[in-house]
Amino acid sequence: MMTDMGGNTLFIGTPNEELHESPAFFRNLASDEHAHSFGILYDLMYSKEDVSSASAMLQKFFPSDLTSMEVEELDLAKLLLVAMDIQLHQHQAADPRLGDKLDELIAAHGTDSADWNRISRQRSILDEK
Repeated sequence: MMTDMGGNTLFIGTPNEELHESPAFFRNLASDEHAHSFGILYDLMYSKEDVSSASAMLQKFFPSDLTSMEVEELDLAKLLLVAMDIQLHQHQAADPRLGDKLDELIAAHGTDSADWNRISRQRSILDEK
């Protein structure tokens, strides 16, 4: 992995032929209203590694109470994961309401589907931080 002066991160690796999941899963939302803003938010956080800009964008383009957003539940779960990660990077703790809502969504959907299994695994990674 290498990051240039402009903040662009280049990942170099070998393709994993066993990877059956889309690497863009966490970056994309089904909601037309929020997809573009979320894509930029995700890129700021994970490609540019600019937590402060990602946090500012989260506050500007998304409601202050993310748990009450009216979007598909899978989209909400992805947004909650990113918001929690931003908070963990900034404050070493995430708002427990976000985690509670995410846990509620995971419990409601289970981990039988591939998408919710990925959400659950990512939630576990955040717990380790």
